[in-house]
Amino acid sequence: MGYCWSVATAALPADGKPMLEAWFSLHGPGCVTWIMKENLKKNRLERMDAEWVAAWKDWYAHAS
Repeated sequence: MGYCWSVATAALPADGKPMLEAWFSLHGPGCVTWIMKENLKKNRLERMDAEWVAAWKDWYAHAS
């Protein structure tokens, strides 16, 4: 789970990015947050849209 979303999103960004964003908004304790943070570490997403990845990494850094 720590990488499967990034694979699907890199393959189909128009469909995958909104789905990931829905998961990102569930910020809180637990495995969903860990899974989403792990996916943001994947180079495939950086290659797909580095600015988008940076924005979500920043969001996680400031969301508490």
